[in-house]
Amino acid sequence: MSLPLLRVCSLYAGSLPHVTDNMVDISVIESAIAYAAANHMFAKGYIDSANGCIKGFKHRMQAFKFWLFSSATCVMCSALQQFGGLKI
Repeated sequence: MSLPLLRVCSLYAGSLPHVTDNMVDISVIESAIAYAAANHMFAKGYIDSANGCIKGFKHRMQAFKFWLFSSATCVMCSALQQFGGLKI
């Protein structure tokens, strides 16, 4: 469920006002690296003990929340532009 949100966010983030393509690229790369690092922490912690994965899970959830809220915002902004509700 996480990676489709990343894809939607990367496709529609350009519809946000004052957001350049470079800003979109940097945010996508940084959030993907953060998610991969958190996923590694999760797997490594889970190997040690079931409670050891909590820290990695929390970091991974933060990346997921970022993608969820940013993709929702980007799609709403794109829809408003498409249907004439937002003039940029």
